[in-house]
This record gives sequence, C-alpha cells and structure tokens, in this order.
Amino acid sequence: MNQVDDKRGRGDPGGRILVAEANPEVREYITRLLSDRWAITSVADGRAALQAVQEQSPDLVICDVTTPGLDGMALLRTLRGDPLRARIPVVLLSARAGEESRSEALEAGADDYLVQPFSARELVARVESTIALARLREQGEAAVRVSEERYRAFIEQSSEGVWRIEVDQPIPVSLPADQQIDLFYAHTRLAECNDAMARMYGFEHASELFGATLPDLLPRSDPANIEYLRAFIESGYRLYDAESHEMDRHGNSRYFLNNLVGILEDGHVMRAWGTQRDVTDRKRVEEDRRATAQALASVVAASPAAIIGQDGEGNVTFWSQAAERMFGWTAAEAVSRPFRLGPVGSDGKSDGGSGGMASGPGVTEFVTQAQRKDGSYVDVSVSTAALTGTDGAVTGAVAVVLDITDRKVAEERMRQAQRLEAVGRLAGGVAHEANNQMSVVLGSVAFLLSRSDLSDEVRDDVEQIRRAAERTAGVTTQLLAFSRRQVLQLQWLDLNAVVAGMESTLRRTMGEEVSVLLRAKPVAGSIVADPSHLEQVLLNLALNARDAMPGGGRLSVETGTTVLTEAYARLKPGVLIKPGVYAVLSVTDTGYGMDRDTLAHAFEPFFTTKGLGKGTGLGLSTVYGFVKQSGGYVWAYSEPGQGTVVKVYLPLVDLPSEPMTQPRPAGPENVVRRTVLVVEDEPQVRRMAARALAEAGHRVLEAGDGREAISVLARAGQGVDLVLTDVAMPGMSGRELADRLRQARPDVRVIFMSGYADDEIVRRGLLEPEQPFIQKPFTPEVLIRRVAELTDQWLPPDSGAGSF
Repeated sequence: MNQVDDKRGRGDPGGRILVAEANPEVREYITRLLSDRWAITSVADGRAALQAVQEQSPDLVICDVTTPGLDGMALLRTLRGDPLRARIPVVLLSARAGEESRSEALEAGADDYLVQPFSARELVARVESTIALARLREQGEAAVRVSEERYRAFIEQSSEGVWRIEVDQPIPVSLPADQQIDLFYAHTRLAECNDAMARMYGFEHASELFGATLPDLLPRSDPANIEYLRAFIESGYRLYDAESHEMDRHGNSRYFLNNLVGILEDGHVMRAWGTQRDVTDRKRVEEDRRATAQALASVVAASPAAIIGQDGEGNVTFWSQAAERMFGWTAAEAVSRPFRLGPVGSDGKSDGGSGGMASGPGVTEFVTQAQRKDGSYVDVSVSTAALTGTDGAVTGAVAVVLDITDRKVAEERMRQAQRLEAVGRLAGGVAHEANNQMSVVLGSVAFLLSRSDLSDEVRDDVEQIRRAAERTAGVTTQLLAFSRRQVLQLQWLDLNAVVAGMESTLRRTMGEEVSVLLRAKPVAGSIVADPSHLEQVLLNLALNARDAMPGGGRLSVETGTTVLTEAYARLKPGVLIKPGVYAVLSVTDTGYGMDRDTLAHAFEPFFTTKGLGKGTGLGLSTVYGFVKQSGGYVWAYSEPGQGTVVKVYLPLVDLPSEPMTQPRPAGPENVVRRTVLVVEDEPQVRRMAARALAEAGHRVLEAGDGREAISVLARAGQGVDLVLTDVAMPGMSGRELADRLRQARPDVRVIFMSGYADDEIVRRGLLEPEQPFIQKPFTPEVLIRRVAELTDQWLPPDSGAGSF
C-alpha cells in the first residue's frame, strides 16, 4: 500500500483524507494538492482502501469509480453497509460526465461526484465543502440525539393524568340519567391522582388536588359537561376519548380528552377510574382555525375577485358571491356543474380545453374571456393553483378571477395617448421646419409684391404663391396646436363672453339649414386660455358638426360648471385627471354620429371620414392639442344615427375676467428707427427678416447663433436697441441669450420668434410678459408692425449702458 502521511495544513481544521486512485499520476496530483492542509493516505486499489478505512477511520474518502480489486461503487456500498463507518463522507471520481452517472452515485450514498479532469481549485473547494458538511451533519445528529433524550425524559415525567373519583353515597344505576347527574355533582370527590394531573390544574403536587369535588373541576354551567356525564351513564359507565371542559385552580378553562370507567357494586356506582390528556392548546388551535376560516370566508365574501373551486373533473365545488355578480349564475346553479376558464382561442374566447385550471405545482396565470350566463363575454385575468390531498395527488383547483374590463380600456387609452404623443412630436417637428420655410416664402412674396414693375400676369402668379403659403401656414398652425407646441397668449377669460361673442359667426357658418341654440349657464370664475385659440376650438367643433348634418339639423352649444371628483377620475382609467372645478363647453349636433372604431380615432391628426380632398383631418386634433395644453380634457360621445356630443373641460381659477384687448396697430409712418440685431440659425429666414427691417428704415445687424450674437453686441457697444432672436438654436438657445442680456445689457429688449417654442416654454404654455413672441411664419409687414409696437412701448430716447 502506497501511503503518504504529511503534516496537517496551516490554518485548516485538519483531518485525514484517504485517496484511492489506480493512476499514479492522478494520485500524486491529488496528494500534492491536498497534503499541505490535510494528512493524506493514498492507495492504488479498492481493497487497500477498505483496509485503510478500517484501520484509520479517515475524515473523507476520495475514490475513483474504476479502482481495481474493489471499484468505487462497491467500496461505497460496503462503507454504507457498515454501521461503524457508514457516516464517513465519500467523494467519487470519474471520467464519465453524464447526469445519469452522477445521479447513480449520489443515490448510492456518495456525498459528491467529481468529473475528471478537474482543476485544483475545484478539487480543494469540493473537499472543503464535503468535510465541512459532514461535520455539520455530525453536530446536527448529536444535537438531535440530545433532543430525543430530553424528549423521552419529558414524556416519562409528564405522562397522562391518572385519577380516581370516589362516590360518598353510592348512586343507583336504575335512576334516570338526570338524577344520577345531580348525585354525581353532590356526592363525588377526587380521591387520587398523579403529579401530571395535578399540574394540569395548576398545582405542583397531586396531594394539593385531593378532595376536590366534581363542581370544582367540571363546571355544571357548561352544557357540554352535562352531556359528557350523560354519555358516560348511557354508555354503561365506560367512555373513551370523551372531551370535558374543566377549570384549573386559577379559574382558567382547560379541555381534556378522557378515558374513564365506572366501578359498579350491587347496582350502584361506587367509584370511577380514568386517564386524561390536556388538549387545551389543540382546542385553541381549532378555535383559531375556525376564526381564520371565518375571516377567510369574510375576505372571500368581500373580495371583488371571483373565487372558484373545482374538483378533478372540472365541476364547481365553490362559487363566491363575486363569481355570482361577475358571471350571473348563483352558487346553487354553478356548484356541481362544469365551468370552463380556458386560455383564449383563435376567436378571442375561452377554448374551454382543460378548463384552464392548474393541474401541477405553482400558480398558473393567464388572461382570457369567460362567458356569462346571458351569453356575453367578460375580459378576465385568472390565477389558478392546484389543490392536493395528503398523498400529494391533485384533487382539484382553485381560481381567482378578476374582471379586467376597465384595465383593458385603460391600456387602450394609454396606447392611444402614446400614439397621439408620438404623432404630436413628429407633427411639431414638421411644423417647425415648414414655418421657417413659409417665413421665407411669405417674406419673398411680400418683397415681390412691393415692386411696381411687375406685370399683372406675374403679380397674379405671386398672389397665388402667397395664398398657397398662407394655407400651408394655416396647416402648420393646426399641427402645432395638436402637438401642444404652439405658444399661447394666455388671458383670464369669461367662457360665456367668448361663446356669446362667437354667436353671429356660428350662425353664419352653420347656414340656414342648421339651427343654432346657445344655452349659457353661470360660470363662477375665469378660465386661463388663449382667446383666439378658444374661439378656433368652438369654430372647429361647429364645422365638424355642420359636416355631420348635410341635410340640416340642430347645433347646441352649452356652457356650465362641473366638479371632476376622484370618483369620476376612476371612471376614466388610463387618463390622469386632476380633481377640481371646471368650466364645461358642450357642443352637440343631431348628425349621423360615429361608431366605436371611428370615435377611437377621432382626435388623431389627418384622420377623417370625409371624401378625398374634403378635409385635412386636423380639426379635432387641433381641439385636442389646445385643450390639453390649457390643462383641460376633451371627450366625445357618439353612436351611429344619434348625433355627437363633444365636451371640453377647462379648469376654473378664482381670478377676475379681463377684457381681451388688442394692441394698437403701429403704422410704418409711426416707426421709430432703431438698431436691431437679428439672431437666427436659418440663413434664409435671417436674411428675410433683416431685409424687411432694413427696408423699414432700421439699422440691422445679423448673427447665426447665440454665441455670435454676444460677439456682435460686444463690438456694437451701446448701439443696439433690440434683439430679434429665434427660440430654438444650436449651441445657445434664445432663452439663454436673453438671460445673458438681462445681466449685461438690461437696456436691450428681446423679441422671440419660432415655429414652435422649446420644451421649457411648451411645458409652461406661455411666454412671460416681458418676453414677447412672433409666431412663424410671418410677413415683413407683420414683423415691422410688431417691432414698432414693442419699441414704442419699451425704449426711451437714450438707451442704458452695459458691456459684455
């Protein structure tokens, strides 16, 4: 036998390892890896290994499954069959890597199975963990042995109570049971018991309980005790596993399970012997279980989810009240009948296959449509789990079913909102670029039309270009409204005043075939909105209504006030509604209405039910964008043939209404000549604006972005009166440029221009009063007039000073 005994490894808990490996190189490799931490005995065959185990009892055996003489599996079985050595941990080595070989080894009792080749780290880690687990197991088994000894001692010292009752006046067995019960309570006493019984009543020693009467132990006030004695009498004075309710020395209730026998002499009951076990804790557990069951029943009854139990055949065993409400069948109708909750089939309904109920471990969840008693279907989410018996066999299943109709509606609304948001971002970007280009077109057209040398034919062509550009600008304005990227000039408004001011326009728009009815109810408070856009909302709704009534009808416009509560918000899943007081603008027509699918797309841009070339599909999307940007909500209600109602909700504020005044137009003859810096990253727009201002008599400087504008201002010194800047520019935005100007040149005023405002301005929905705005596209005339208005309001004859 080749044996190597080395010193124990440094820092290791130590121990001896037996290595049985026929291959000398592998044996030497294992010995070298482990010998610095454990004492190693190495052998070349299984029989030598068995002898070494018998002589040394190592802490671990590492054995190749193919060792000659006695292979690894045979050695393992031999050790496991030896009571003295059965607990020695064994790690088998093998070149076979299959799961089947590993399972066979582990089932035979191996502690681990290591596949060759293996790394040094893996071997050391496996050896460490196997020895550690073996020691833990040994410690645990020792603890279990100690526990078992203590348990046996406890049983010996705390055996069942044993007692003897004497009857001072023997009771004739011929008497009726009720009379015998009276005599038992009057003439019996405890004559003998053991310490175990005494302890059941709160005493230390049995002698303390001697002489106790039956009423002391078995309260007559409990009807169950009367029935206990009656059963004893009627059973021939022999009773087994009978429960009694008694009192201990402190007046606490105790429950006992009794076996008792009466001793009869000459037809009289002389005494009784018995044993008893204290089952008070069990009774309390049962009572707790009953309380838990009652609480669970209350939870089930109160749960909005339907709870359904089924047996193995799919027949209903339990049907909650929520199931009655959800599906329409009563419990009496549903129990003992099959009910299917299968996953959705190709038609979107439950396929009923296996009932959808779980038949294996864990919880199965799925979404489906289940049929109601009336034949309709309801969208449900089902969570189901199998019920098993004591033998582990599946006996049925339970399902928790939630009506997810509202959730699906909310999800669809969320998807629609996301679609609208995505289209809005795209529309805003397109509109911004289009507005830049239309500014150039309209400016160039204005320059052409100002020439006196144009022929009438050319002038007509230029007018056609102007009208086309204005129509395009109108479309981009609608796109900006939908995308909520338009800049709103907000004012405090009286909704009723705005509607009244639109009455004549509405009547002209609707024509003679449509009657217009206005119903204005008092609106206590003001709304904050852009008056021109609010008028456009009302006009768009009226135009849509007119198109829906080609043969004539009635348009009703109503105003009022309502409170959107949290309860109302819950009725609109998927929409974040801020509770509060709102002004309501309701527009109703008697037209042909919309079906559900059309209604779902009504507020999407470019969606229209009109014929080709008869509509842009931007009317309602513009309404949607303005209302959302104003902090409100808009919903449409319609059915085919029943007309349409569109309701706009705008939040009310406790502020006084202010008149919608327009600034005094400034004519060219009133223009004060100023020095204006035009900051615009789009060269064509910049040149058009600069030319328009220059032709109006202003001195014009140009910059392509914010940083260049700062340089120009630094060079110009005090000579710049006004900065006209785009809002969204690369590098430094117009807002950042204005902030820099406020610090260095507070005397220089800023006018913003943009196809749409940047994100910060969009979120606020307006510009601050000191930051006027010109919406692109604009004509040279509009630009000149706006600059004249603002410079007249702001600039003194001499500008202030400052420097960059």
